[in-house]
This record gives sequence, C-alpha cells and structure tokens, in this order.
Amino acid sequence: MAFTMVRAAAAQEGEILKLLEQGETEAAESLLVTALEQKPESPRLLALLGTARYLDRRYLAAEDPLRRAVELGQRDLSTQYYLTSTLWENGRMEEAEETCLSALESHGSQLPLVHLLGSLYLWQGRYEEARDWLEKATELSPRSVDLWLDLAGALDGAGQVDEAVAAYRRAVDLAPEHYQARYGLARTLEQTGESAAAQRELAVYRRLLDEDQQRTRQEGLERSQIDLGYDYLRQGKTEAAVAHLEGLAMTADRQVALARAYRQAGDAAAAIAALETAVALSPQRQDLRALLAAARVDEERQP
Repeated sequence: MAFTMVRAAAAQEGEILKLLEQGETEAAESLLVTALEQKPESPRLLALLGTARYLDRRYLAAEDPLRRAVELGQRDLSTQYYLTSTLWENGRMEEAEETCLSALESHGSQLPLVHLLGSLYLWQGRYEEARDWLEKATELSPRSVDLWLDLAGALDGAGQVDEAVAAYRRAVDLAPEHYQARYGLARTLEQTGESAAAQRELAVYRRLLDEDQQRTRQEGLERSQIDLGYDYLRQGKTEAAVAHLEGLAMTADRQVALARAYRQAGDAAAAIAALETAVALSPQRQDLRALLAAARVDEERQP
C-alpha cells in the first residue's frame, strides 16, 4: 500500500511538471491546490505551486508558497531562484539579495544565480557590484549574448566606457543581428568620440529594428491563427482544429499545436511526428525536446 501511494504521488508530480513545461500553469495549479489539501505542509508541492504562479506572472501570489517551501527545507536551486526573482518583482530588494546570496552559499557559483544577482545589482544601480558578478557570469558562459549586454551596461554605469565598448563588441560578434547590441555599441562609441563608427552602428541598428518590427507583426498574425486552433480544441472541435492547423505555415509553434490536436484525436504517432518536425525546425528550443520526450514516454505507457 505504501509503495502504491508513493508511486501515485510520483506520477502526480510528473504530470504537474509536464503541465508546467507545456505552459499549462492553470491546470498545474489546480492539481497542486488539490494535492496540498491532503499535504498542506509539503515543501515540494508548495515550491511547485509558487513556481506555477511565478511562471503565470502572479508574483504576489507566488511569494508565500515559495517562502514557506524554503522555510520547510526545500532549498534546491530552482526554488531559491524563483523565490529571489519573486521577491525582486515584489520590490523586496534586500530580501531578494539575501535569498540569492544564501542560495549561492548553498549551491556555489551556479550560472542562473550568478546572473540573477548581477542583474539585481544592475537594476538597483549598484554598478561595481553588478560588474563583478556579471564578469563571473561571462566566464561561466562566454557565448551568452545577454550576459555580455548586461555586463556592458554595468561597465558603462561604472564609468568604464572603453570596457563597455569591448563588451558590446563581443555581443555583436556573437549575434550580428541583435539590434539592442548594435544600439549599445553605437551609444558607447559616441561617448568615446568615435562618431563615424557610432553612426555606422546606428544605421545598422535602425535597419535591424525595422526588420524585427515587421517580423513581430507577422508572428503576431501567425500566433492569432494558432490560438484559433487551440480554441477549437477547447471547444471539443478536434477535426476543425486539425484542418485549420494543417492549413497554416509550418512553424515550430504550429507543430506543437498540431501535436496536441493529433493527440486529442487519438493519433499518438502523428503527434510524435509533429513534435519531431518542431524540434527539427527549432533545434535550440529545449521546451520542444521536453515535449517530444514526454510524448514518447506516454506512447510507451500505452497498453
């Protein structure tokens, strides 16, 4: 009996994690609230509830379960990271700093925590402290454009303009099409007196920004069509959803929606094939790989 209960609890947690990976935070929260009625002091369930609310951007509602989870001993990296971020979002800067430093003491210089603390200091205008942590972050992940941009901002704020230029150049080298990196480089080049180079970068920035805005408008139109497919699924109109989604341009997000439609229609093989295509279209997206792995596990469990 005890083993059966443990296995059932593990299966429920797996289902909750799967829902969170899929962005189904409302469904995950519903399961967690029910589970917590049976185990109100479960630190793991409280941590997951806080995480679901954080991912849903309900920061005030996320704070209490995350804080309670840590008090009850749930001090894994993920929980402390989300608690730090939640405290920051809720304006509790000192507590956020203390929580992050405590997590760093427990888990060492893990990149998510190092970057989070550096970003927190940067947000507060504590540029020298931000610089030190963000330099450490770029050492841990030297090919991250976002880290170099944050470091450049800290260096600029600390009055180290030449070093900021070098950091922006590194970001541009890593991502030549990143318009924010181009703008930062143009602005700091102007500060150093390199006006001609700054104007060249500014021209590139304007071109890239215009292209990004056009792409965003197109993606918005595509997203609205994919959302219509999800609406059909929620209404139980599975065939209509499949027909509608199959008629859209092939993108990774369309494939995810199509996989859900196929699964709702009872065609697990087609759902897996759709997710395999999604991964092929966007191989850098870890969420797609997680969805594909979960779908394969589900198929193996079928009798």
